[in-house]
Amino acid sequence: MPDYWMLLLGLAIASWMFFDGMQVRERALRAGRDYCRNIGVQFLDETVSRQRTGIARDATGTLRLRRVYAFEFTSDRRSVAVSDGDQRVLSQVVHDRGRTTPVFRLIEQALAEAQVSRASVQRLAVSIGPGSYTGIRLAIAAAQGWHLGTGIEVVAVDTFEALLRQTWRQGVPGPRVLCVNAQRQEFAAREWDGRSWAGPLHLEPADQVLQRVAAGQAVFGPDLGTWI
Repeated sequence: MPDYWMLLLGLAIASWMFFDGMQVRERALRAGRDYCRNIGVQFLDETVSRQRTGIARDATGTLRLRRVYAFEFTSDRRSVAVSDGDQRVLSQVVHDRGRTTPVFRLIEQALAEAQVSRASVQRLAVSIGPGSYTGIRLAIAAAQGWHLGTGIEVVAVDTFEALLRQTWRQGVPGPRVLCVNAQRQEFAAREWDGRSWAGPLHLEPADQVLQRVAAGQAVFGPDLGTWI
């Protein structure tokens, strides 16, 4: 008899966790959609995934079951540029409307504005991030197809390496911090000590990045203007 009641208790707990988990997941979905709508980005795949479950204290100090969910999102900003052998930008096309990415139309538009034929292109440079999740996937897919069809050379470009070279062209001396907006009040950041990378890529709260700026550190990034 005790085994029977223990089995019923176990089934009751399992049922409660299942149905309560479904309700929590629905709340996480709504929170994800609302967040993405508020900051103007696309909520990818319309889904969330549970990362971990554990016991934690809430704001009042009460022990509760905590479930952590994650979701992915991307912005609508995409760009294509054409450069010559002297690293001069001949044309740049930016697309920031709607959730779809007309990648081939953007490529053709950039080539037309630069007055360059597709057959004369000798190298493709593709960003591998950090950056727009969907944009990077589409760019890599397009580059792979172009390479398979023509054998053209494809070069992977790290966002922070590109930012670093931009600061070199601007003549920025000494150490600096490079940042890319990672949303959720955070920046993907990497430090350059003047000779090499000082540590790995990491996330920093926006407040910490602003403290660096206030302290007079050299901080660079494409999205800092909206924060400073």
